[in-house]
Amino acid sequence: MTGRDAAARPAGPFRFPVKAGEGVVLVDLARTTHFLFEEEAVWAFAGERLRTTWKTLAEAEAILGSRVVRGHRHLLLRPEAIVGVRAGDSGRLRVRLSGGAEVEVSRGAAPGLKARLGLA
Repeated sequence: MTGRDAAARPAGPFRFPVKAGEGVVLVDLARTTHFLFEEEAVWAFAGERLRTTWKTLAEAEAILGSRVVRGHRHLLLRPEAIVGVRAGDSGRLRVRLSGGAEVEVSRGAAPGLKARLGLA
């Protein structure tokens, strides 16, 4: 990254766009627990379900980078929002998020998530 690239990035909390009527609003990533792809859209969960402007989880993952971890092919998790992890069926994990939601992480994604959380 060059000095010019760093200067172009605003300091402070990371925000992302969600649809709001005819426009968009910016939501602070710190309020978000996870992202889910369903109904041909990427939804953010930040106390409520919000439709992002992203078309695919791959697009969201490219923009969010190391701020999220893949839970399965339709799920991205914000690691800081994870408050509990327990074993699920067949090598899967059950993950509890701040706010009380519980999601399932695939067998393939479980080792990476455990490593990211320092549980491996």
